[in-house]
Amino acid sequence: MRTKCTHKNGRFDNRLPATLKILGVALVLGAGFLSSSGTAEADWHLAAVKVGGATVRDCYHPVQYPSTDCKSVGYLPEGSTVHIVCQRVGQAVYGASGMTEIWDYVVAENANAHPAMEGLVSDSNIYTGTNDLVAEICQ
Repeated sequence: MRTKCTHKNGRFDNRLPATLKILGVALVLGAGFLSSSGTAEADWHLAAVKVGGATVRDCYHPVQYPSTDCKSVGYLPEGSTVHIVCQRVGQAVYGASGMTEIWDYVVAENANAHPAMEGLVSDSNIYTGTNDLVAEICQ
């Protein structure tokens, strides 16, 4: 919906009315605000590895049911800090807080003298402050 207007030099030009320009700028700014209001990191849940440490497992290459049968990719010592990205149900594992079927997909960065790694860890080895889910379900 453009209107024709005449410039003072006599040429015709297609221009948007001022109210539509202002509305367009407001919509663009609003969309930018909404899309930049969060990052993937904001969805992570920070947690610590419990007493006894935790084995990080790769249950994705090939895709497997989360269990202690998945290939080990590393070990996180007690007190290590991890980011829980998502969670899924897997093999029941007994830990210090009891039995759980929740497995956490964690990302551990270079901290606490362990190498950077990511993979699945039984929630029985991670202190989240609850026995319930703390992150979205892994897809």
